[in-house]
Amino acid sequence: MQNAEYVVQRNALIPAAVRHANKAAGANPQSNADRDAWNRAFHGKMNDLARPLTSDQRKSAVIKGRA
Repeated sequence: MQNAEYVVQRNALIPAAVRHANKAAGANPQSNADRDAWNRAFHGKMNDLARPLTSDQRKSAVIKGRA
């Protein structure tokens, strides 16, 4: 997978991660603690959702001899 493809596919995951963070920490965090909780939920979900994409990138790099 090329970098541009990865970016497009990862960007497509953002709405799902936002929904998850909104459910986990509220849609409008006011305090620093609430914003931190929202950020942790969002980034954790993005990492989970994008893990298969990075796995595909690693496999592609190995096949092409770039790993």
